[in-house]
Amino acid sequence: MAVFTVLSEKPQQVLRAAIEREFPDNFYHWSDTVSFVAASGTAKRVAMALGVKARSEDGEVTGSIGGVVVSTLSPSYFGWSKAALWEWLKTNFEAVN
Repeated sequence: MAVFTVLSEKPQQVLRAAIEREFPDNFYHWSDTVSFVAASGTAKRVAMALGVKARSEDGEVTGSIGGVVVSTLSPSYFGWSKAALWEWLKTNFEAVN
């Protein structure tokens, strides 16, 4: 399992709902535009599960949610935020190792 950051250009309720539906009990919404997801696989797999727009090898556009970047987060992190975020990250990074 890995931890992914899901970044949106603007608040999107459809994206938030997709995160909650596809990764129940494995997400943390940090703000209206940033969420963290713990999941197996790759950033592409997470993005596709959420319905993020992509172009397939044959040129077809799949997904319906645009303005989103999904990135794998390394276990090195630093900052100042709510205790709940640090606990969620600590718990999910420990599950990776």
